[in-house]
Amino acid sequence: MSIYEKSAKAALEAYRKRSLVETQFDDLKNDLEFSKLRTHGANTMHG
Repeated sequence: MSIYEKSAKAALEAYRKRSLVETQFDDLKNDLEFSKLRTHGANTMHG
């Protein structure tokens, strides 16, 4: 196995860590309500 290849166990561990980080970021984003503004222009947004 070369240094660029991962075992199935290592790949699964990396995937689980990434999934955990993405889930936590999504929860944080939703808690802070970082949703997009649904406006058509800057004047409406500032109004």
